[in-house]
Amino acid sequence: MMPLFLSPFFLFAIAAAAIPVVLHLLKREPEPRVKFSAVALLRQAPVERSSTRRLRQIVLLMLRVAALILLALAFARPFFPSPAAAAARNATIVLLDTSYSMSAPGRFARAQQLARDAVNRAPAGDDVGVVTFADRAELVAPPSSGRAAALAAIDSAAAGAGGTRYLEAVNAAGRALGGRHGTVVVVTDLQAGGWDAGDHATVPESARVEVRDVGALPDNLAVVGLRSDGDRVVVTVRNDSQRAREATVRLTVDGRAVGGRSASIPPNAAGDVVFSGITGGEAAAVVDDRDGLQPDNVRYARLTGASRGAVLVVTATGDLDRDAFYVHQALVAGGADRVVPGVIGAAGSQLGSWTSARMAGFGSVLLLSTRGLERRGRELIASHVAAGGGLLIAGPDPTGNGGTIPGFADQRELELLVEAGFSPVEAIKIGTLNGATYLGLADRIGTIAAGKNADLFIVKGNPAANINDVENVIVVFKDGVGYDSAKLLQSVKGRFGQY
Repeated sequence: MMPLFLSPFFLFAIAAAAIPVVLHLLKREPEPRVKFSAVALLRQAPVERSSTRRLRQIVLLMLRVAALILLALAFARPFFPSPAAAAARNATIVLLDTSYSMSAPGRFARAQQLARDAVNRAPAGDDVGVVTFADRAELVAPPSSGRAAALAAIDSAAAGAGGTRYLEAVNAAGRALGGRHGTVVVVTDLQAGGWDAGDHATVPESARVEVRDVGALPDNLAVVGLRSDGDRVVVTVRNDSQRAREATVRLTVDGRAVGGRSASIPPNAAGDVVFSGITGGEAAAVVDDRDGLQPDNVRYARLTGASRGAVLVVTATGDLDRDAFYVHQALVAGGADRVVPGVIGAAGSQLGSWTSARMAGFGSVLLLSTRGLERRGRELIASHVAAGGGLLIAGPDPTGNGGTIPGFADQRELELLVEAGFSPVEAIKIGTLNGATYLGLADRIGTIAAGKNADLFIVKGNPAANINDVENVIVVFKDGVGYDSAKLLQSVKGRFGQY
């Protein structure tokens, strides 16, 4: 434990220790030479060796310097604080939101500045710590009396792909406070979906919570629907702004550009852009919105297909409009040659009370969240699939509010599947081959084999043994062309807040 000083200004007096050294260097005068008339007179004179005399002078110099240093330390009044006294210090914990909704250009930079201001304005006697959070929270700078570590943690933070979970953040702040008095400063954009009904956080009663609002989301256009209706393709675009906007949508079918259409979308509403005379199998719709969130600008759909039976969608609460709006819309979108399956939502916590007979009515199980999915529910799903009763599929729902983003969210979902009890190999199959099988594309994608599409990625490690290695992406292949993952992220640095 480092000592503290009641009068630290006296420590500057230590500089006085240099005075004897300076005098010693300045007063080095040679011994005078004395001429004697007769050598006989020196026979009885005592002889003193110069080396002995020099050593005595150096020791005397060190003692003088030490005396001055000890005198300065004594006046500074040092002491060692007890653990109880350290625990009595107040603390300021800064919670910095790094969720995807913070990734719009310039948005996270403002959040970082608000966090720095909170650190610099913390009371002088407070310890300061920093927690970054999205769907998970991490204490990146433990509480300490210094400010440098907290400021460095804020500077190195970056917005990611996760959703907003205030419960995780507030609980992490409570653990960091450890029962002390203090302040919790939350720097966020106040996403309404970040707090679930029934969430209970643990914060000391003596702590004060303050919120620093980054501001509302920027104007954003998002493709929220893509469906076929006979020979027509209907693209639904949502306008999340306070003014009407002209949305320009480009449609591609089976890799062939069909053209573009425009429509005026009312404020805070959705509108349809219709393409007529369209035939084909796979479609992609892209809306032109360079200033908004980029990942929700595109949407894919299969225009033709066969009936796949009822689908069970497992989410955190079972409310599909809240937890899986876009997945729900994609599943119920039908065409002239496709029978729309029944889509049922259920919370993971509910499956523990279900019976095998109730599960038997579903041809597919889409697992979007493992929250609340206990052992009994996991075993029910596994046995249902093993008995040939259905197909377990996993995938994120890239919502327009920036809750998740494809790719990064897929990686996290594989990790959650393993946390829920599936083996790494089972989780990988659920996230790859099973989805391709459901879409009827297993002959082209889903596994690595000769003749299949070369859309894959290479990781450093072995995800079959450690599923967390799925995040260590080295090379991404698209249509057989390899791309360096690090260079891909570097190429968009500064263009999007997430990177």
